[in-house]
Amino acid sequence: MAATSPAARGGNLRLSMSELVNPGLGKGFVSTAVPLANFEEVSKVKPAYPHIPPAPRYQSNDWIANLLSIFKSRILGRVSSHLLANALFAVLVYSLYLQVPALTACAKMLSPTGHSLAGAALSLLLVFRTNSAYARVYDARCIWGQLTNTIREMSRLTHTNMNGLDREHALMLTGVLPTVMLNHLQSHDDKYRNTQWSDAQKGVLTDMLSEHDFKCIMAARNRPMALCKMIGAVYRSWYSNVDGLKKLWFNKGKNEELTDDERALMAANVQAARLHQERQLEVISNCYGACERIVRSNVPASYSRHLSRFLSVWCFTLPIVLVNSLQWMMIPAVTLICWGLFAIEEVGHVVEDPFNVHMYLPNSGQEDILIIEGSQANLREDALDRNPGPKTRVNEVPHFPGDELDFDVAEFHQEWKAAATANKAKTVGV
Repeated sequence: MAATSPAARGGNLRLSMSELVNPGLGKGFVSTAVPLANFEEVSKVKPAYPHIPPAPRYQSNDWIANLLSIFKSRILGRVSSHLLANALFAVLVYSLYLQVPALTACAKMLSPTGHSLAGAALSLLLVFRTNSAYARVYDARCIWGQLTNTIREMSRLTHTNMNGLDREHALMLTGVLPTVMLNHLQSHDDKYRNTQWSDAQKGVLTDMLSEHDFKCIMAARNRPMALCKMIGAVYRSWYSNVDGLKKLWFNKGKNEELTDDERALMAANVQAARLHQERQLEVISNCYGACERIVRSNVPASYSRHLSRFLSVWCFTLPIVLVNSLQWMMIPAVTLICWGLFAIEEVGHVVEDPFNVHMYLPNSGQEDILIIEGSQANLREDALDRNPGPKTRVNEVPHFPGDELDFDVAEFHQEWKAAATANKAKTVGV
């Protein structure tokens, strides 16, 4: 066949500017035999979940609400005894300053320079304390993010590589894993929560596990570890089920024999799939081990005690060096300064254990600083999401109990191929 020159094919080379800039625009690289949806029509359909709801964030115009709610602050309540002691001591110093001439003369001789120099060191100690606490929060958030990704990957692999009751049991156990792990990390005290499980955790566990599953989990010393062992046992059960594997991979019945090629393909797929799923369980084990490290370790007590002593001495001596220059104004000034410093220190104490903030700030609306109580339900729904699901749901006909046990997630692809084949026969004529 003789080659034709570009000039002879001039009609085929006339491209629009948009196609020259991006040749992937339009249908340039999509086969004409493939059925395509009308995006203008599809775009009118509202998605079931339009977007991921963002975490609540502080805004500049929140300052008024924050200022007006200062007396409702849980942090203020936690430092109130220390703050009240400093305020009363400031009143005492001012009273003695007015009534004791010797103290008045002594106060006139004092300079705030010493407090200024010590304040620089104190500020470094406070910054280090709060940074250390925030590092633990950030570490916990990263670990929980890794857990979230792993749970979704485990669910995807379970939907794709398993079938029947084994798949259903694995999905149930996978969906409750974050909740069981969080409950394992949290401390329980009737003063803060008089139930073993929070309301969000109850919502996840309701209608999810069998009585036998609950007995196995609640009797374990380490509940997340027990749950991982249970999931691993379900994996082993599935990958030992030759008949189920034959049906899943090649749609062959119990008495049908596999060819040598099919045996080789199934062996390779089973080995790769199980190895990948076992690695996800290893990641989960690393995650709950890392979270336990955060819960069971703390900022060295000697550091916290020294900071507390240094801060108390600095604040209790502050009225003495300020009373001569500020007179009665010293009292509110000292109170405000102490409030600011005590609150900074207390924030570090509160967020040091991010999994148990509910113990320190009950009913404040800030108990879930990692936003993991709210994520549990989402992970449960992600684990059990049947989309792409059984034909009874894809084709929008009535769904019957038990359909979810036998469906294959690849059915949507088979339906697509059938539609593409029919479209090819119409357009290409083959």
